[in-house]
Amino acid sequence: MVEIQFTMPSVSLPGPAEPSTSTNNETPELQLLELGPGFAVYIGAERDARFIYKEIYDDHCYDIAQLPPNPCMLPFYL
Repeated sequence: MVEIQFTMPSVSLPGPAEPSTSTNNETPELQLLELGPGFAVYIGAERDARFIYKEIYDDHCYDIAQLPPNPCMLPFYL
């Protein structure tokens, strides 16, 4: 059995999000957000997108497996 342990780095996020001006459950308007060089997404929740980008690309939280140069990826659907 292989046991993998890692700790999540602490992150600094900007202050609280601005209060919503919506009075009902409207879907947030999508905006184009550039997160990195050549990496832009349409998103309704900028803070969430920046947090996820930071986790993956800046903090490398998910870099736990070394893959060969041409890995064989098998999709699984539940």
